[in-house]
Amino acid sequence: MSFLGSLVSRRQILGRLLPGLAGAALALPARAAPGPAVAPPAASGLAALRDGVLIAARSVGNRLWVADNRGHLLSSDDGGANWRVLGAAAPGALTSIAFGAGPAQRLGVAVGHRRAVRRSVDGGQTWLAAALPTQDAVTLLDAVVLSATQILAVGAFGACWGSNDAGASWKRLSPSKGDRHYNACAANAQGQVVIVGEAGLILRSADGGQSWAEVNTPNKASLFAVATTSAGHFVAAGLGGVVLSSSDGGAQWAVHSAAQRQSWLGVTALDDGSVLLAGSGGALSHWAHDSASGNWSPVKQVREGYGAWCALLPCTPAGGAPALLAVGEIGVRRLDRAAWVMPVGAAL
Repeated sequence: MSFLGSLVSRRQILGRLLPGLAGAALALPARAAPGPAVAPPAASGLAALRDGVLIAARSVGNRLWVADNRGHLLSSDDGGANWRVLGAAAPGALTSIAFGAGPAQRLGVAVGHRRAVRRSVDGGQTWLAAALPTQDAVTLLDAVVLSATQILAVGAFGACWGSNDAGASWKRLSPSKGDRHYNACAANAQGQVVIVGEAGLILRSADGGQSWAEVNTPNKASLFAVATTSAGHFVAAGLGGVVLSSSDGGAQWAVHSAAQRQSWLGVTALDDGSVLLAGSGGALSHWAHDSASGNWSPVKQVREGYGAWCALLPCTPAGGAPALLAVGEIGVRRLDRAAWVMPVGAAL
């Protein structure tokens, strides 16, 4: 069973949350010391960048960042052709990389296991370590930059932390009772924030994270990813291929059907308002919104390679055509964007 693909029950979710359990399921090579820029071998295309499993990725324009289960953070300035290691490895696996938008675009944060927090105030060029004020073994699974100074990070067993000074210091938050896993979070331009998690959990804040309310939905499948689109919609996805959307800031959610029954692990919003999904078993998909019906549906779904993908990102290689980059436990793989981003109604 794969590190990212073991997402079927609360017990199996721990395979993703705890690197120790993951190691038992997937044999990894010996850890290598951080080195200079890394160019993936030409023989296997964009193959594994390092010796670890890639479990987080983010793109902003032509720049890309990936992180692995050994705490390494890497970046590429040429659409994924070449990579460089950014600083020393974090104390635990890095599970999420986030950047702000608009005035907050230079603020970035990467979070993960063992209280791992890295922050950047220069658009991801350099990263600084930050510390949570606790000795607990906190596992953070996702983060969202809310403003030029405010960050929210969520994680396993109800972990929720906030920063009001660009990640320099952190405070524990309690958006709900209990120890349910908070797997992902997102915010829109109107200051509405959602947290999604275990057993269909959705928490919503209408005031930028100051107060929270739990949202009732017919979905009880665990949700592992959420994003906000250019039109302000929230799209969440998770166990068994479930996809949910909200067009009213997270107050109400519609459940959409999928042709595949994999677990979705990553949602990326594109500028045209559609989303890219990445998941277990090599599953990748492009979903679009029909404004007339209000429905979301897949316009392309495939299985690419083996294992699990954590993200499918837009990128533009230096001197090349726009592409998509799949990132996951088998490394990275470049796809032809023209064959993927199609209008609603196009043939699968």
